[in-house]
Amino acid sequence: MGTEEVLKKIRSRDGVLDAFVIDEDVLSMIEGEESNIRTSGGLVYENLGIDRSKEMDTHVCVFSKGFITDPKGPMVVMTDDTGVIYGHDVPRKCKLSSSAVRNGAIWISDDFVVYPDIIPKSEPKFVVLPRSVDFLETETTSYNPALSTDGLLKERFGFGGRGDLTTTIVAFNSGAQTF
Repeated sequence: MGTEEVLKKIRSRDGVLDAFVIDEDVLSMIEGEESNIRTSGGLVYENLGIDRSKEMDTHVCVFSKGFITDPKGPMVVMTDDTGVIYGHDVPRKCKLSSSAVRNGAIWISDDFVVYPDIIPKSEPKFVVLPRSVDFLETETTSYNPALSTDGLLKERFGFGGRGDLTTTIVAFNSGAQTF
């Protein structure tokens, strides 16, 4: 699937305001910004979506009202270097599923649970998980950037000050090198 076809499909989705192909400068800015983030509690922040997207040759920045696809499971997890998950977000659509939250969970906000019976074996971290974009008929990965990166992208593409918008990076192979 070519870049123009992907852009057309993304832009036709309900709630999508616009989508832009990202060049090497913007990708470098995203990587630099995301590599220096610590959470407000001082935890390490790791975005696996960026790592997975490096395998793809085309990257698109999407601005929308809400997610461009409904999350099918957690998008952010609390884990340690062993990979044991001891907390995660619970997207709205997943709250109805009994498998989304296991017994013993404590809700620390309206969309995040922790499991107090699991003790981290190393420094805990927040990890953003990559997701696919189901409505595109090609292999994709996507992720939502951190708040600081989100703000920089909105400024860059003319959506500055729009806290009501969701920013999603979608990566795929179009066959054409974009950077």
